[in-house]
Amino acid sequence: MMKYMEKKEEMAPLYNKAEIIFGVMRDMPTELQDTLVRLVEVGEAGKNYNWVRQFNEGSYAKAADSLLVHREYMDTKKMGATTDLTETLDNANSVLIKYDGGFGDE
Repeated sequence: MMKYMEKKEEMAPLYNKAEIIFGVMRDMPTELQDTLVRLVEVGEAGKNYNWVRQFNEGSYAKAADSLLVHREYMDTKKMGATTDLTETLDNANSVLIKYDGGFGDE
């Protein structure tokens, strides 16, 4: 996955959009920031998305599960195929679960 925060100036518009959706992200681990910006970039994050609401409430594991309730994702998985979308959502699912208990001192 591209390290968005390493190219913050170039990615500023996406980062800013992500902060509108998720709130201030500077205290989040870089891996989580990168994941959220990637989801914004591919159009899988918006203020009205169920998984985003759950994420913003701090329920990262629930958000991770809800993220995968996605018709194209589920249809592709049923066929046993992999696409950029399935890889992006699978990665995001793992990252959200990883940080469900908080960030600690990362």
